Amino acid sequence: MNLASYITLISPLLIVIIGTAFFGWNKIQKETNRLLREQNVELKDTVKELTAERLVNVGKLASLQGQIDVLKSIPLSSIDTTLKEMSNTNSKILETLQSSATALVKDTKAAAQVKTDLDNTN
Repeated sequence: MNLASYITLISPLLIVIIGTAFFGWNKIQKETNRLLREQNVELKDTVKELTAERLVNVGKLASLQGQIDVLKSIPLSSIDTTLKEMSNTNSKILETLQSSATALVKDTKAAAQVKTDLDNTN
């Protein structure tokens, strides 16, 4: 057998092998592309969801920052001083009420005694 007959025998086999390899490679590429498209769709959906969550979180953070700013602006030392002044004022009011109550009790006893004396003289 000469070279031409070997080529004639081997060429169909080579065509089948190359065709099979090409068909297999083409199938692998198509499946890979399909999977990549599916993954791309999933990733786009995930990005949309995460973007929506981020916007909600940004709003919450802005609200919290506003609350922090309000809390920072409260003059705590002034509140402490004001509370002490109120406590002192309340103590003075309580003392005045107690002394007024004591005076009222004495006046009531004196008035009752006067009434009793008046009733006894009649």
